[in-house]
Amino acid sequence: MRSSTGGDRDGTTVPDHVARQLRVSHVVEGSVRKAGGRVRIAAQLIDGARGNHLWAERYDRDLDDIFALQDEISKAIVEALKVKLLPTERQAIERRSTHNPEAYQLYLLSRHYLQHGIRHVEIALRICQRAVEVDPNYARAWAMIAHSQAELHFGGSAGFGKVRTGFPVISGHSFQ
Repeated sequence: MRSSTGGDRDGTTVPDHVARQLRVSHVVEGSVRKAGGRVRIAAQLIDGARGNHLWAERYDRDLDDIFALQDEISKAIVEALKVKLLPTERQAIERRSTHNPEAYQLYLLSRHYLQHGIRHVEIALRICQRAVEVDPNYARAWAMIAHSQAELHFGGSAGFGKVRTGFPVISGHSFQ
């Protein structure tokens, strides 16, 4: 797993800095590696104020189980935070924008290409179009298509800024 070990100029660790910038108490850091039909996810929960690792785990699963794995990781983080979720919060964590692993994987790949600037927007667009062929009701993929088309139309200056999450970033706010 690749992790940040260096510090900023002021001596704080990267998760500390991220926590301050986002005004959050905790940061989840991790990596995802895919090989064939398998995925390895390493995740850790870090106290944003102190930089302490509160929880860490590595998961090796078949890609077919990706949604169950997301649920498992979310529940483990909630337990590590020692909080009790309201029913609506639990539903928000468990809600899926698609139930099709292939469409989801295509969406993630599209999002990856979109992060690499205007030269890769056409690739992202084609991949996301494939995602909606697989799942025509996948709203996030449709939104990514609209975003990609806007970026192409405006030559990369659609006003969204660099996309980090697959959703437009306007004035520092991500819309998810």
